[in-house]
Amino acid sequence: MVVIKSVEQPDNLTAEDIYTLNLWLINIMSIYASGHEANEMGIPSAYSSFTEPYAAYLFASRYSRHWFERNKFWLGTQHAETIARVIESTPVATKWQRFEEYYSQP
Repeated sequence: MVVIKSVEQPDNLTAEDIYTLNLWLINIMSIYASGHEANEMGIPSAYSSFTEPYAAYLFASRYSRHWFERNKFWLGTQHAETIARVIESTPVATKWQRFEEYYSQP
């Protein structure tokens, strides 16, 4: 999977990998942005709250952190603040364990 490659072999990302990662991050963050907007309109959404463990999972690689710097302005304050806080407090992942930790949470 390209996400694993972005953590374990970031220097080996191809143009196709970068395109895939870009679309993946845009789609995920768009879902959360829409969920937040729905909640503000009184429509319950499971995707309104972007958690720090999930941010640590998505923004563990150098690529995703660079992507965040380029795109944080359209993400919305709530999500951008959560991601920025995680990036400041968590080192860049160099191993698959970061992903395993996220998926092993209850």
